[in-house]
Amino acid sequence: MRFAEQLWSAIIAIISFSSGIALIVQFPEHFRQDTVWTSYPILRMPYVLKLYYLAENGYWLATLTYLFLEKRRKDFAMMVIHHFSTIFLVAGSYYINFTSAGVIIHATMDLVDIFLPLAKIFNYIGLQLYCDISFVAMAIAWIFSRHYVFLRILHDVIFVSSRLANPNWDPANGLYYTRNTRHLFLFFLIALEVLFFIWLYSILKIIYRVVMGNQLEDIRSDDEE
Repeated sequence: MRFAEQLWSAIIAIISFSSGIALIVQFPEHFRQDTVWTSYPILRMPYVLKLYYLAENGYWLATLTYLFLEKRRKDFAMMVIHHFSTIFLVAGSYYINFTSAGVIIHATMDLVDIFLPLAKIFNYIGLQLYCDISFVAMAIAWIFSRHYVFLRILHDVIFVSSRLANPNWDPANGLYYTRNTRHLFLFFLIALEVLFFIWLYSILKIIYRVVMGNQLEDIRSDDEE
């Protein structure tokens, strides 16, 4: 059961990561560092971009529901906060026509969701070396996506977006990005970054235990405590 679950997670992550990168390559006018903010608002979203964004939101809604159906784990509360914050950011950025940064965040973060289930799969079938390699790759991808790319975007939301994105409340013309809107999005972005640092601590502890000769374990515990 757990093997099948992780296999599906890896497949979904590969599809999502590949789709996100393909969109960034296909529509550079929206995703270059200098156009992420100046392209706002994206009023005529390409069909494939809209499909990607709605699919991502649907995925997170489904996984949030699944959290309440599966056996409770120790990080249940943090996962609920993570999923709720992600759903708000995805749905909210779609509603206010501010999807460029969202695609970049998702595309880079999906890389972690490829290596983590792969590490678990290799662990289940006893391929410990491949498990360790996948876990180290996941840790590197985690730091790059969640503590470099994400922090750069967080920095730009605070210091750059209000200057380049033409903040104005004009719903008739698709403009919803104001100071209050920015603060609301910042709240959820910072909440996610706090969670990322907490989980990074867990990742580093696991790596330390492996270096000290212990067997690799899952970041998320199946215990109900």
